Amino acid sequence: MTGHPVRENVCAVADAGHCIRALQPTSLHSPRKSRPESMSEDRAALARHLLELRIEHRDLDEVIARLGATPDVDDLQIRRLKKRKLRIRDLMNRIEDELIPDQPA
Repeated sequence: MTGHPVRENVCAVADAGHCIRALQPTSLHSPRKSRPESMSEDRAALARHLLELRIEHRDLDEVIARLGATPDVDDLQIRRLKKRKLRIRDLMNRIEDELIPDQPA
């Protein structure tokens, strides 16, 4: 499959006759090079990773909403998806903190 890397990690899950998108686990670590060639390349990589996480976070929100609307809900699956969504949100906040410079007091 070609295209957006996060979109490639999406698989279809059949639940009660409905096709629901669920994300396969991916790494939740910031991309780090062993020796960055320049500071701007490192910031660009972080910005790309942040964008991918935002897309995955939004996709998880849609999956959770669709699963919650089905009559025979798997509570364990929904809890796992919500925890993953929270971990992604935490990582997004850390990356945003790295990208946004501190302002002097």
